[in-house]
Amino acid sequence: MAAVMLIAMLFRLGLIERVRQFGTLMAVGWTPRRVASLVFLEGIVVAAFGVVLGAAGGFGYASAVLWALRTWWVGAVTVPFLEFHWTVASLLGGVIAGWLVALVTIGVTIRSLLRADAQTLLSGREGASAGTVSRGKDQGGNREDAHRGRERGRRVARGGVRWLDVAAGSVLVAALSVAAFGATASGQEAAAGFVGGGMLLLIAAMLQIHRRLSRRRQGPETSAARTEGDRGREESDAAGRISMTGLAARSATRQPIRSTLSIGLMAAAAFLIVAMSAFRLQPSDRGTGGFELLGRTSQPLFGDLGDPQERADLLGSDAEVFDGVTVAAWRLRPGQDASCNNLYQASQPTVLGVPGDFAGLFQAADSGSDERTTFPGFEWAASEQSDGDGSPWERLATAASGTEEDPIPVVLDQNTAMWSLQLREGVGEVASFEYEVGEPTYFRVVGLLSNSMLQGQLLIGEENFEGMFPSISGYRFFLFGEPRSGDASAGGAGADWGTRRAVLEDRLSDVGMDVRETRDILASLLAVQNTYLRTFQTLGGLGLLLGTVGLAVAQVRSVLERRRELAVMRAIGFTRGRLAGLVMGETAVLLIAGIGCGVCCAVLAVMPYAIANSIRPPIVEPLAVVAGVTLFGMLAGLLAVRRVLRMPLLSSLRAE
Repeated sequence: MAAVMLIAMLFRLGLIERVRQFGTLMAVGWTPRRVASLVFLEGIVVAAFGVVLGAAGGFGYASAVLWALRTWWVGAVTVPFLEFHWTVASLLGGVIAGWLVALVTIGVTIRSLLRADAQTLLSGREGASAGTVSRGKDQGGNREDAHRGRERGRRVARGGVRWLDVAAGSVLVAALSVAAFGATASGQEAAAGFVGGGMLLLIAAMLQIHRRLSRRRQGPETSAARTEGDRGREESDAAGRISMTGLAARSATRQPIRSTLSIGLMAAAAFLIVAMSAFRLQPSDRGTGGFELLGRTSQPLFGDLGDPQERADLLGSDAEVFDGVTVAAWRLRPGQDASCNNLYQASQPTVLGVPGDFAGLFQAADSGSDERTTFPGFEWAASEQSDGDGSPWERLATAASGTEEDPIPVVLDQNTAMWSLQLREGVGEVASFEYEVGEPTYFRVVGLLSNSMLQGQLLIGEENFEGMFPSISGYRFFLFGEPRSGDASAGGAGADWGTRRAVLEDRLSDVGMDVRETRDILASLLAVQNTYLRTFQTLGGLGLLLGTVGLAVAQVRSVLERRRELAVMRAIGFTRGRLAGLVMGETAVLLIAGIGCGVCCAVLAVMPYAIANSIRPPIVEPLAVVAGVTLFGMLAGLLAVRRVLRMPLLSSLRAE
């Protein structure tokens, strides 16, 4: 959208500088349609060169992203052998699509040529509005007809303002409705609701900005309703007390559509940059369940690490550092990694056997009570609703044979279910996997975890695990954590988790114990989503850069249109420096309005989602990007300033 708006602004600028040429062609007999066809053919050629350069730029951008995924962002894919793949069909499809979009934009841009006459174009005036007024005077032939024409134009303008009020109000109601849906939903539906509501809010803001710019341009005669503040400003302006800042702000009302377009360019990109930051995930207690360490062994361990006596036999004198520590031992059937770190489809995911007493560790948290819980527990994205069955952890204890008629209850991480295993229906869906050739085992999803460290694994009840894999004995998967209730951990205080990790790996090296901190595991899993969000933010930054270029183009165009006005100001005493400051002030007004509007709408959109999900989005990084692009936009505004400083303004006062 940023590119489309920029195409329109650039092409319109080219038309303005050639209006006398078009007027001459019409004066010697060319029809407006034929002139428009000539311009359209030129646009076809220019767009063809543009899409070729764009395709080359696309190659470079895609290659750069893949290089980053092989180096800086390798944590998102865990494999360093990604290669750029393309086909002739995909390349031609992109080129043709971009070319057609450019042609449609150019076609809409040159429509005004069909509504202007040769006299209007020869005079150097651009747009249909000037031509319409001129023709109205010629046809009327007297002041009365001209007056009626002006009144008719004012009525149309007032109707346009009222239409903008209705449209902005309707979009605002739609934004609140979508946001309300997000507040009642969960997971991706909530995120979509909040972001969708924020984008609708941004559209409503753009309509309201266009309304205000249009009303200020119409002046006191055509404003449907003026407030005391409006009248006060008009009286102040009439008294000669308008400041340079106020003059710069008023210049935005000269071309309301163009100003709104410039503001919208930057607002949309700023919205994307800030909004995507809110969905950057950080490890949390609800993602780790409150556990601090996760251990896996290469050989089964038959002793119960949760029992103090057996732990003393296994760990010797170092067992005392685990006083007050809860140990959850699970059975493990090794298989393929089904997390987002695996680029390949898993046909035999790893299976974990969850003991029946595991649900008791955070039963109060799952039930939503206000009681102090032993562990925070995992966050559920969705769970099967069934009266009297308790949490999904308890439903795993339901005995099942694993046939199609009697599937085994299973808990999955939502990302594993949706992306790796393609279980799009979520809770209640039945899927099968073959762990023995020709003997599929069926599972029914009873719960989906949200952004947990248990990604990539099937979690079933221990009893069903023993029935499914009778040859597997012992425990190979362990979770370690300290209870959060007030009566826990008397003797373990002072022992850090680094010490405990070293004890486990040293004392249980004979069974190949490998221990990692749960937050490190979760961070590596969340890196996938965070990395792709960064790529979207990069595109947002590119859109914001396009917006600043578009703003510079709009300001150059404004300077060309106002050369007589600037010449008059120069003649009555304005220095070139003050004129340059005025043009730079106009750039700053549009730039700050666009970026400020986008940032505010993004904050309003993502704040409820961040609060509801206890997310602390990064603040410094997106604001630094926005600030950098703001500086770039001000530097781009120097193009218009340079044009003012070099323009022979006094010669523009001559009659043409």
